[in-house]
Amino acid sequence: MNLRLTIVVLLVLATTVVKGQREYDTWYFGRSASLTFSAGIVTAGQGPLHTEEGTSFWCGPDGRPLLSTDGRTVYAHDGQPMLNGRGLEGGWSSTQSALIVPDPGNSQRFYVFTVGDLSNILPPNPGLHYSIVDITADNGRGDVVVKNRRLLDSCAEKLTATVHCDGRSWWILAHSGSEPVFHVYRLTAAGLSSRRDIRIGAQYALLDMRNPGGPYGLGYLKFSASGSKLVMSSAHAHKLELFDFDTYSGDITNARLLDGRSSHKDSPTWYGTAFSSSETFLYATTFTRLYQFTLSDPDPLLTMRDLGRTVPIVDTLDTLQFTGGVQCGPDGRLYVSALSHVGIVENPDDAQAFLIPRALRLGSMANTLIGMPNIMDCVYRLRDLEVCAPPTADVVYDSVVCVGSCVTFRDSSRHSPKTWSWSFPGGSPSTYDGPTPPEICYSTVGSYDVILITTNQYGADTALRSLRVVGPPTVSAGADIVKCDTTRTFLEASGASRYEWSNHPGISNIYVPNPWIRVFETTTLTVRGYSTEGCWSEDTIVIHVLPITPTIQLTGSYSLVRKGTRARMNVRALHVPDRMINNDSIDVVITIDEMIVRDVVVTVGRELSRQRIAPFRFDLHVRAVVRKETEATVEFMATALADEFAPKAIPVQPVNIPQCVTILPSQCEVAVEGCALNLRRFTMIDRQLLVTSYVAVDGREYSEHDELAPGVYVAVVRLRGSVVETSPVIVTGE
Repeated sequence: MNLRLTIVVLLVLATTVVKGQREYDTWYFGRSASLTFSAGIVTAGQGPLHTEEGTSFWCGPDGRPLLSTDGRTVYAHDGQPMLNGRGLEGGWSSTQSALIVPDPGNSQRFYVFTVGDLSNILPPNPGLHYSIVDITADNGRGDVVVKNRRLLDSCAEKLTATVHCDGRSWWILAHSGSEPVFHVYRLTAAGLSSRRDIRIGAQYALLDMRNPGGPYGLGYLKFSASGSKLVMSSAHAHKLELFDFDTYSGDITNARLLDGRSSHKDSPTWYGTAFSSSETFLYATTFTRLYQFTLSDPDPLLTMRDLGRTVPIVDTLDTLQFTGGVQCGPDGRLYVSALSHVGIVENPDDAQAFLIPRALRLGSMANTLIGMPNIMDCVYRLRDLEVCAPPTADVVYDSVVCVGSCVTFRDSSRHSPKTWSWSFPGGSPSTYDGPTPPEICYSTVGSYDVILITTNQYGADTALRSLRVVGPPTVSAGADIVKCDTTRTFLEASGASRYEWSNHPGISNIYVPNPWIRVFETTTLTVRGYSTEGCWSEDTIVIHVLPITPTIQLTGSYSLVRKGTRARMNVRALHVPDRMINNDSIDVVITIDEMIVRDVVVTVGRELSRQRIAPFRFDLHVRAVVRKETEATVEFMATALADEFAPKAIPVQPVNIPQCVTILPSQCEVAVEGCALNLRRFTMIDRQLLVTSYVAVDGREYSEHDELAPGVYVAVVRLRGSVVETSPVIVTGE
């Protein structure tokens, strides 16, 4: 579907009248004249038409004419004649020679209505015709697929249209050239209706029998933007007449002459007409001057105001010294033909409106000549038109809400409803009469109907909608946590689609389910979880913080070690807490500082490397083998690092070995109370530590195979070639 047609063809053809877009943003008229309206700026340019009076066009969404015509030829968007577009029955000097109207039943088609030229007695008046353009044919250039279908054998040069108040069809009006008779047609999706003739208004007479076309022949027939007013100028009769129009029935009523003077001397030769946007003022031109009428006055003629000449007395650039067309533009200003220029009426909705007669200069070859484009002013105000169809009921509301909440329902019905009846089964309150119901509250999860019935004088309509009331998500902040002071802890919320934690300076991100947090005292946090529907619930978590105050004790007995034998020592952490923090552990480094042992093997019951724990119980087994065959003082040192900079030592008392004895396994216990935090490494010695040499106090180095005299030495231990331990060694005599 072509967007350029849909905007108005549907006219909001469906259920609501919508505002026109850019259908009249570019005007083609006169001799190669054009005006372009864009972003509040009007520029003059060149156009493809060459005619003295009436033209018509329709623009696409880019504001450029999709098709245009002077009543004799239909032009494509490229400015060249359309396929089968020549030979229409309009005229070069017909006031409203042509009018393009979108087809309500086919967004790809346009009706082109034409009325003939009455400026000569011969040939005979060709009357009113219509043709149809298929805009998609000929690769988008268009084709006149129906041509010159006759509607009237004769008529005046008057042709206008406005939208029906149903928002789905058009009223097409022509007028007799000799009698006070309007010819009324309705264009719907089904096509063009049969003609309805309405006789109303004064019977005019020619003031100069030399003028062809009859007393009504020459002059404009124009609707106001709302379609409620209709004005007719008849230059040959010197008459200006105003009517009321019913956009629902098509009736024309309340005829009143604005200028009923009969003498040629006293009465102007009325030609061009235009309403201001608000329809407060009417503007009419003679062939040289422009006048303003205040329509609210009982006798507008008495307050008629002369705005001045439309062309200068002498215009050396033009041989034609009269003009007359006037047309409302998309910007609300009035544009007046002024030969080599276009005049502008500023503030036409003001009683102090004024004319700038030479506001825009046309190109060197362009000229307005007499007329201006034939435009349906209703297109400017489609959204404001009051539609006369039955209402279309509609409701604006949130279709999914949380249980316990209240809902705002807003009426968005179209076509001017007069009554509203609401029903809210399951809600409170459950009914309401009027356009704006109060908030309706729902206390139970479920699906509910929402019913709105609207009526007006044309009928009724019912809107049945559904409302879903949902419960909150089941949000969990996770189990409470026991952690060590200053450690970073990860939170883990679940049960919702998005989360928001209570704000805390130590939290990494309050909008994720699993942020980390660092707290220094016992803290309660709240997490709010939202469902996809926006409902929420909350849960709390308590982070219990234990201070870094490890108490480390060594208990147990010590044994003499016989050379070449193995000793076993058990280390155990006491005081198991009621609650264990997963993935947290204490790092314990056991260092054998005296390297007189052959090898050291450390085993643990669980892997503790790079873990943290709150107080926990574990077994640490140390097996040592005495290497030297001499009596020696053996000193073990177990070190638990509370952090990287503050080691906590677990000493083992030195043991003198005066003779060879068998060492039985003994058990020692290390109690860690409170938190051991940031213990970043655990040294598990799982291989032999080789004593590669001994260094005496005097600096001499001994091999492990050397016999050592009694004295004080330093044992040097290398692991993979690097010195890893040094310890003093006392060697006593046998």
